[in-house]
Amino acid sequence: MYLEYASLGGVDRDKFELHLRDLLNQQFGTAFVASKIQIKFHKTDDKEVCEIEISQAREPIIVKVKDKNNQPIEKFYARSGNSSQEFPLSEINSYFKDRFHS
Repeated sequence: MYLEYASLGGVDRDKFELHLRDLLNQQFGTAFVASKIQIKFHKTDDKEVCEIEISQAREPIIVKVKDKNNQPIEKFYARSGNSSQEFPLSEINSYFKDRFHS
């Protein structure tokens, strides 16, 4: 991710990381973020790059989003090749059984 601090209201790296962690905590939970996500910054020429490394979860993570009426709903996504696919409720139990209880 290329960082443009000026476009974020002039924040610095520390404020950016705090904001990013807050967003991740809201979506995935503090325990998951603290144990499974590493955020690193690297300098390349005169640019700064943010690297986010995510370790594999041992249990499903449900994402909290808002629907078109701004109401909170929960969704589940899984990686399939190079994309993330939303799972319909009818398929979640089968996926959880195969993926997390093997």
